[in-house]
Amino acid sequence: MKKNLDSQQVSDRGRKIWRQRWLPYLFLACLMTLIARVPHLQHWRIADYIDAFGLDGCFERRGALPPSVVAEQLWPTKDFLLLEVPHNAPPELLPELLEKTRTAKVVAIDVMLVDKRAELQPDAVPLFGSEPARWKKETELLAAVIAANKNVIVGSWPQLQQLPVPGTVNTTTKKIIWQRPAPAIWKAARWHAHLLVEPALEDSITRRVSLFQNTNYGQSSRANWYGANRNERLPALSLAVAAAVKGLEQEEIARLHSQKGQLKLGKHGIAVSDSDPMIINYRGGREQFDNRGIHWNYVFAYDCEPEDFAGKIVFLGRTDFTAKDDFTTPFFDMPGVHVHMHAAATLLDSKGPPLPLPLWQTSLIALALCILLLFSLQKLRLSGSLLVAVLLCGLTFLICFELFLHYHRYLPVSVPVLAVILTYNGVALYEYGRTRAVLARFVGTDLMSALLNPMKDLTLGGQTEVATAFFCDLRRFSTAAEQLSPQVMEPLVNAYTSTVTEVAQRFGGRVIDYFGDGVFVLFRQPRNQPGNQHALQAVRAAIEAQKAVIPALSNWSQVSQVELEFAVGINSGEMAIGVIGSADHMKLGAVGDAVIVASRVQGLSQSCQFDILVTKDTYDLISDEMTLEECGRFRIKGRQQEVQIFGTGHIRRENLPENLAENLAENLSENSFATNITNGIQNGLQ
Repeated sequence: MKKNLDSQQVSDRGRKIWRQRWLPYLFLACLMTLIARVPHLQHWRIADYIDAFGLDGCFERRGALPPSVVAEQLWPTKDFLLLEVPHNAPPELLPELLEKTRTAKVVAIDVMLVDKRAELQPDAVPLFGSEPARWKKETELLAAVIAANKNVIVGSWPQLQQLPVPGTVNTTTKKIIWQRPAPAIWKAARWHAHLLVEPALEDSITRRVSLFQNTNYGQSSRANWYGANRNERLPALSLAVAAAVKGLEQEEIARLHSQKGQLKLGKHGIAVSDSDPMIINYRGGREQFDNRGIHWNYVFAYDCEPEDFAGKIVFLGRTDFTAKDDFTTPFFDMPGVHVHMHAAATLLDSKGPPLPLPLWQTSLIALALCILLLFSLQKLRLSGSLLVAVLLCGLTFLICFELFLHYHRYLPVSVPVLAVILTYNGVALYEYGRTRAVLARFVGTDLMSALLNPMKDLTLGGQTEVATAFFCDLRRFSTAAEQLSPQVMEPLVNAYTSTVTEVAQRFGGRVIDYFGDGVFVLFRQPRNQPGNQHALQAVRAAIEAQKAVIPALSNWSQVSQVELEFAVGINSGEMAIGVIGSADHMKLGAVGDAVIVASRVQGLSQSCQFDILVTKDTYDLISDEMTLEECGRFRIKGRQQEVQIFGTGHIRRENLPENLAENLAENLSENSFATNITNGIQNGLQ
């Protein structure tokens, strides 16, 4: 039976601890996890920085793979071939290269084929003489070669221009509009694409590519791009290459869309969403696809026959940095055409690009890490838990690396990292606020501010001033304690001391100490106020406390069969007020002869037949405000000199009405302080 009782007590204690500590902490962890998702979903700069750092760490952890390994893992890249076109290449170079590559599977031109004639104002054409006619012939020649090959992809690109503001005069605004080659070249190409490479806004490193861009007047998925080609949805050059390899035509590419995370390329599907930029799965730098050990240059094409390019996936682009087409990537800087090749290899990979974990899975990981942090916060100090929080953030990155390397998934680390940081700070702030609230109950709010002053060390000592000491207790309390169990006494004493404390605080007093049924209250003179308010407020508080306590003591006396009486002793004088105790255990206190006299006077209530006793030192300070009855001179313990005592509150049990118990509810309804005691009595009896 005893064993079962102990088990029940342990179970009850566990549930109480869960409700008091773990339940609010768990709620806080869930709340912080939800809040941590907001920066990620809204693409806040701090979240993007953390996610970018995690993705770069994944690439660094894997490292750059040798070209032979890349060709083995991604078999389509064996057919990748880059023909470098110099920035100052002659106009006839591109048609000659296209003639050589007419047997290739697909030729992607990553060159801005600017229509020079379209850029000229009509009145400026005569100034260039025969040049516009020559440009027209070059355009027609290139368009004819492209149309004959039937394997070419040409691109559109954004460009910043000064455009006039409609309805205004001599007012322009900067807008980015989409440009494209001459209409003849655009119509001759079998596929169209956009050439946009978008560095990340947070650190200008290119990690992703937008699979589609709307080249119309409007807002794209990542930036404000404007153009005149209304309702035209162009794929990225890399997506156009992958789709062409799969045998899709331009119209089919434009209709590609994501269904349940699968974007269909012919009979094959890749796990990617076309609404968000795709992660480019870099496997190395500029040399990633050079598994043949040759220098990819346009000169190489002159030494080859068209049959040498049969089935190849050819990229034509400028790789010299003077073309201002270089981008920073996780594997150093590389030209834009290399970025398109990496993106195309990612799309042609059977696994597709690394997909971010679903948000609900990311949130579960974040919540699990926050719960681990809560365990440390329960066992360790905040400084030790700070180290645990740092380790958990490091663990988040390790999880991200492992998912990327072994499962081809990417964990957006900003959600778990921010959740851990917010949970730690949330618990720290909660504990700090809770500590301040608890400390304020022990020492008072004004003293608490002084104790927590970071610019001042907490030392023993205080200051000397004139104040009033207030001591009260219950006469014959020890006799009553013999009749009642501790379980019954506890709520009764708490209700009684709570009542006295509430009254004292209402009159500006501060409770210094509790000792059994005794309460020591200190009344100090308010700052910047003349007079002797501390003494007057102490006496008023005693009278009010008597009114609140005496009626309820009748009910208590019926329980204990002992007549209890309320006694108060008040004395004013000089005393030292401050922090007392030892270096390891301190508390607010007041010491001095005036304090000792107040504690001794309180014990004379039976001899004086008054519940509230006031010394002459206090009465001299309040005599202008109220009149008390003189009791005489009394010798108190420990003092040779007699003390003159005045009294008030002459209430005895024999003077109470006989029907007090019957009318107690009515009396208490008018006295909220006495209600506390009655509730304590009822709880104790239950």
